[in-house]
Amino acid sequence: SSPEVKAQSLATAAQALEDCENALYDIESSLGDAEDSLLALKHLTSPAHSTRLSEVLIAAQELARHTVRPVGGAYLPDLSFDPQIYTPRALAVSLVAAALSSFAAQLDGRESSKGIKIEVNDRDSSAEVTLTARELPVQALEQITTELNRHLGEESTVSLECTEGALRITFQVVRRSI
Repeated sequence: SSPEVKAQSLATAAQALEDCENALYDIESSLGDAEDSLLALKHLTSPAHSTRLSEVLIAAQELARHTVRPVGGAYLPDLSFDPQIYTPRALAVSLVAAALSSFAAQLDGRESSKGIKIEVNDRDSSAEVTLTARELPVQALEQITTELNRHLGEESTVSLECTEGALRITFQVVRRSI
C-alpha cells in the first residue's frame, strides 16, 4: 500500500469515472436522437392532407440527419413565413428527406464539403424550397431531380426542377401564416 500504488489506483478510478461520464453522455445523446427520429416518423406517418411547411422541413431534416451530417449537414433557415401546403404530409416529408439524402450520397467522399444549403422563398401561391451544395456537379443534380420526379408521379401540389445549380421544390400553398 505504497503511495505509488494508491496514486495509480486513484488515477485508474478517475479514468473509470470519466469513461462512465462519457458513456452516459453518449447514451443521453442517442436517446435524444431517437426521440427526434420518432417525432419525425410521427410527422411522416400521421394522416394529414395538408401541413405547415416548417413541420415538413423539420421532420425531413431529422430523417436525413444521419446521411447529411458526414457531408457538413443541412441547416434550416429561419422562416419569415410558414404556409400551410396542399401536399400530403407523408409525401412532402419523404420528398424533402429523399432530396437531402440524395444530395448527401452524391457529396459523400468529396473533399471540403460545406454541406447542403436550404433556402425557402415565398411566392404568391406557392413556397419554394431550394437545395444547393457548391460541390455537387450539375449532372448529379439533374440525376437527383429526374429520380425524384419519377417517384413524384402525377402529384399536382408539388413540383421539382433543376435550375441554376439548385434543386427547387415548389409546394402549392393552402393558407399563409407568419
